[in-house]
Amino acid sequence: MQNEIPGRCRNCKFFEPPSDSDEHIGICKLTRTNSRKGYGDHRESMAFAQNNGDHIGWLEVLPDFGCVQFQKR
Repeated sequence: MQNEIPGRCRNCKFFEPPSDSDEHIGICKLTRTNSRKGYGDHRESMAFAQNNGDHIGWLEVLPDFGCVQFQKR
């Protein structure tokens, strides 16, 4: 039943599932950022990851996490 709950990451077009079947944490592509720019890769996003170096950041999420920026696949 959990898979059918609307608004959850597992059903969102921005959710990138875990690359390894043993992992359970995915990535929200909407929150990816390159910290040198000072904003997210998607300027329309209401949240983005931030770090202190010249690295790329992202928000790791569980498939059942819910978000106000949800968009159906």
